[in-house]
Amino acid sequence: LGGFRGEARTQLNLALPVSLSMICNRVMSLTSVAFVGHLGSLPLAGAALATTLGNVTGNSVLVGMASAISTIGGQAYGAGAYATLGHVTQRALLILTLATLPIAALWSSAEPALLAMGQDPDIARAAAAYLARLIPGLFFYAWNITAQAYMQSQRITRPGAVAGVVAALLHVPANVVFIRVLGLGYAGAALATSWSNGVVLCINVGYLAFVKRDPPGK
Repeated sequence: LGGFRGEARTQLNLALPVSLSMICNRVMSLTSVAFVGHLGSLPLAGAALATTLGNVTGNSVLVGMASAISTIGGQAYGAGAYATLGHVTQRALLILTLATLPIAALWSSAEPALLAMGQDPDIARAAAAYLARLIPGLFFYAWNITAQAYMQSQRITRPGAVAGVVAALLHVPANVVFIRVLGLGYAGAALATSWSNGVVLCINVGYLAFVKRDPPGK
């Protein structure tokens, strides 16, 4: 029983920060949609559709691809093959960046695709405009999940959770700045989401660059 409790505690310590990080990412998207809701029903419909499409055709695809890093990288780290872990992460970063390119191309031409599927022209136009401004955040997201998977391979999960919470807290004032202060309106909400994804990436990279220490014997 004691062994079970110890293992359960270990798994929770690893899983809860990862779950919190993912929740914060969803919260940021929903926060932007909530801000857009104050701009009218058409912007809200476009933002909601764009957010759903972005999650299905972009974020979920990248997360699925990045999951291989945790598996292969975790095995390499457990075996003490730290160079292999580095090589896996580098290749994953390149592969995810290349995978992001066709997704970005799809997002940039979303309006004709939505119209071909019978979507209302006004909503299709609004969703396409929103998706186009999420493209910078798509690249940030791809690079960030690579960094997080690299850390998770080494059983490091708390920095990713801290980064997610900080970005989620800053996301509300970011929307205010982009939408109202800068006067970008509807487009500002999508740009705020991209900016917040960049914040998460910067915090995680900052941790890897200035805080994390190499494992013994590396």
